[in-house]
Amino acid sequence: MDPSPVRDQYPHVDSTDLPFRVIFVCTGNICRSPIAEQVFRSIYPSQSVQFSSAGVHALAGHPMPGQAAAISTRLGGKPDQHAGRQLTPRILADADLVVALSRGHRSEIVRTLPRANRYTFTLRELARLLESLTREFQPSMVDASLSVADRLRSVVPLIAGERGRATPPESPEEDDVIDPYRRSQSIYDQTEDEIVDSVSRIYQSVRAMMH
Repeated sequence: MDPSPVRDQYPHVDSTDLPFRVIFVCTGNICRSPIAEQVFRSIYPSQSVQFSSAGVHALAGHPMPGQAAAISTRLGGKPDQHAGRQLTPRILADADLVVALSRGHRSEIVRTLPRANRYTFTLRELARLLESLTREFQPSMVDASLSVADRLRSVVPLIAGERGRATPPESPEEDDVIDPYRRSQSIYDQTEDEIVDSVSRIYQSVRAMMH
């Protein structure tokens, strides 16, 4: 499909009047992406940042499975009102940061809206690149007079710039969060561990740069 009509139909909205918009993306939007969305919302309850999630092949309208909901609750999330939602080009165009839960999701996102490549990362990749950026970060790299949302927007290109500089993972699979859907409790536990590790690393890096 020619991506040009998509780019024309869905122009990116970038306004200081809007919060910094983060969309988490997995397959069905009932396990990995809603867990990440809800956990980030619980640790960053700010009107300056808006978190949501969607799936590339969403189980639209479905609630989170009990095991996924239990993880979210344990980590401070509120899963009760969640319902699976299909990812669309409009959702991607409106986002400031797209966080995929695997490399496959990232590829699907970029196929849907090619220019989203500039602001799409997997969750574990984002943690890795932010740590790399933090090591060389200088306060002058971000205008402190900007709103929190616009300061975060200005950091996204800096994160993308780390793709060629940050130490790559030993295995490409290390940039993915394992899919637990319809699998054993041990796999759900692994999913939780991978999300918790990434969330903690991202939070610490952002905190170091924004304060």
